[in-house]
Amino acid sequence: MEPKDNCPVSEKLDVILVPTVAVSRNGFRLGYGYGYYDRFLAKKNLVKIALTFAKQVVKSIPHSDKDIKIDWIVTEDEFFNRSKIS
Repeated sequence: MEPKDNCPVSEKLDVILVPTVAVSRNGFRLGYGYGYYDRFLAKKNLVKIALTFAKQVVKSIPHSDKDIKIDWIVTEDEFFNRSKIS
């Protein structure tokens, strides 16, 4: 379900909505580990926002040094910046 490698990407991006299965309050998201979004986000200086349900926000998620943190988490109940928590 990842975009193809040859998909054009605008260089004028400021914000990206990042899909999650789960996300921790300190900004780590559940994924397959150094996948498409981590590689893409490592190259860009973007505000990263996860739109997710409150029940998908968990205490902690296993992560590696290659995982890119989400900046903002938005649920139906709240929104918060992970830097205020980290």
